[in-house]
Amino acid sequence: FYAELAQHFPPYKVMQPSDKHDKNRGSNNHGDKRYRMSVFDIFQLNQTSRWPLLKRAVPIWKKLEHILFSKKVEDVLWRKFNLTRTPRFREFRVQTDKTGYSIGVHPDSPKKILTMMFYVPVDDQTVYDYGTCLHTPKQFEQRDLIKNGVAPCMKKFMFGSNTGYSFVVSDHSYHSVDTVGKHRGVRNTILVNWYDQMKGNISPAALALNSAHRRR
Repeated sequence: FYAELAQHFPPYKVMQPSDKHDKNRGSNNHGDKRYRMSVFDIFQLNQTSRWPLLKRAVPIWKKLEHILFSKKVEDVLWRKFNLTRTPRFREFRVQTDKTGYSIGVHPDSPKKILTMMFYVPVDDQTVYDYGTCLHTPKQFEQRDLIKNGVAPCMKKFMFGSNTGYSFVVSDHSYHSVDTVGKHRGVRNTILVNWYDQMKGNISPAALALNSAHRRR
């Protein structure tokens, strides 16, 4: 299944550049080098000229949607992390980070309950380079604001095929992404977030599918 997802990962040409100055993302001066889109919006696309594999991709991404947001999987996650907050909104998107992208140390929005990311590398050359960094509160305090909030890593995940991570978001869940290198290729990821409040600027497709997946 992972091989199918990787083969049918959306090209960045059907995505939109990220907001360069998102206030919830800490130092993100290179945000315009990240392209992203809601997976829910994939189901509404008709741009086959920009994505020839679109029709074959839709059922694959629908399958992942049903797996991730099934009551069984969400119940397992809530027990695993001992969560009590009720999710009101689910964010499910794909991202392509291009040369020069980085994001400084930040904890994420307090509206977010849980975050999960899957890595979809284009090859094995970036396994030690593109993984997410985790940081201590001290490293966050000592981050270099002149250099986009960079700081040493306490722990860095390996950016391997069919791997990923998940953690509970708090006011000290500090993490970052190192700069995407010019000769290393793009950084493709799948991001899933659960929030206890609705987000703004929600597409109709995302809003409808969030309602369908509301936990009972």
